Amino acid sequence: MSQETVECGHAKCVCRIMAQVDENAFCSDYCRDSEESDEEEETCACGHPPCDVP
Repeated sequence: MSQETVECGHAKCVCRIMAQVDENAFCSDYCRDSEESDEEEETCACGHPPCDVP
């Protein structure tokens, strides 16, 4: 399986990470938990700077 730079699977997060192409990937446990719990939030609070910003 190949890896590519993909967006974090949490819709509110702007991080991009290396992950398997065919599955959801998350940059942190915070994002994984937030996506599964379906919390209403306007922005992501994982604490990471946007990964696609130098």
